[in-house]
Amino acid sequence: MRQKQAAVTEQEDYREALKHCTASSAAHVVVVMSLDPPAYILSLQNNIRARPISWDGAVRAKTITDADLKKIKSIDKVRREQRRQTIESDTESFVTLLLGGNEEKSIFEAAAKRPDIIQYMLVLSGDLIDGTTRHGTVADGASWC
Repeated sequence: MRQKQAAVTEQEDYREALKHCTASSAAHVVVVMSLDPPAYILSLQNNIRARPISWDGAVRAKTITDADLKKIKSIDKVRREQRRQTIESDTESFVTLLLGGNEEKSIFEAAAKRPDIIQYMLVLSGDLIDGTTRHGTVADGASWC
């Protein structure tokens, strides 16, 4: 029920933003609407977020590095604004963490034998993407015109 209400509110926000656009500036307006995942996927993601992961054990087993763990903890379970600031302050290292590069393995390659870590990092990556796409929405007061 909340998801439907949130979707309706979001659609109303976009409609309201488009009403305020003048005809000249609205010529190339692009409206991005999020597609909420099915309830089953949301439930699965929440289940994965709630699972305890032995991060220190993964470091001791050399599955991930201590530096990787510090990066993960700096963006995990923090407010969206704090996460955004942390990532913006060191974007390159977070790109390397998730995608690899500079002769370093991505977190997904390094933890390939740990499905719990892979699943958690996929959900966290989705949260990062969702946080960046929702940043600057009409609800946040962004200008669409």
